[in-house]
Amino acid sequence: MNGKIHFFASTTSTNDLAKEMALSGSPHGTIVVADVQSSGRGTKGRRWVSPPGLGLYASFILRRNPGPSVDPGELAGLPFAGGLAAAETIALETGALCRLKWPNDLVWARHKVGGVLVESVFSGSRFEFAVAGIGINLSQEEADFAPEIRDRAASLYMITGRRFSRDKLVASLGDAVLRWYNFLINEGKAEVIKAFESWLAFSRGCQLSIQLREEMISGRFHGLDAEGRLVVRTDSGLETFSFDSVFGLDWETEGVSK
Repeated sequence: MNGKIHFFASTTSTNDLAKEMALSGSPHGTIVVADVQSSGRGTKGRRWVSPPGLGLYASFILRRNPGPSVDPGELAGLPFAGGLAAAETIALETGALCRLKWPNDLVWARHKVGGVLVESVFSGSRFEFAVAGIGINLSQEEADFAPEIRDRAASLYMITGRRFSRDKLVASLGDAVLRWYNFLINEGKAEVIKAFESWLAFSRGCQLSIQLREEMISGRFHGLDAEGRLVVRTDSGLETFSFDSVFGLDWETEGVSK
């Protein structure tokens, strides 16, 4: 990524620290890594458990300056770009084929291995920078996860039986984040979303169960649209669901990519 990597023993959240550093002028490509986070978080305010020495907790500062302005609408593709970067890096560096669960999780055999949280900062309508936070479970054994999530969480060690260097993964991940960020800027959000769909843990035709705020919807997955929304064929016809409206997602096991 050609950016400086800053290592910290502890922080509340690498995203929070990266935002502070970006506001103070840290350049494009800066990477913030912590051994432990006391207040790690995922989307919708969910907590990301970050035990010391067991995971990769990193945030990447992304700018578009100097250069032409960035269409804010295109930046909605950043979480998808971050997911692609993480999945590709894991496959390249570890041999583990983790798939993507819409919109921002890394999964293996229906177990969560990592997640992506992107936060963008604007000055008026002008894009200033984004912070892409990526967390990956590296070295946990089953007993390291809380009892309530053991049946749906995994680490790269549990998948492969091998330990991996966090620092080597961070460097490789930084290169992948930059590559997919540049692809997003140059080719557009719709192309990133097409690539993201090819890495999904479920394929077109799979039966999905979608938890909305007040009801559960079931139907067949019809693909992602150009905005990254779920398109599902229900009894009422084709329906589209945005990330903000979905609180839970499950899919049939038969025919699912592992």
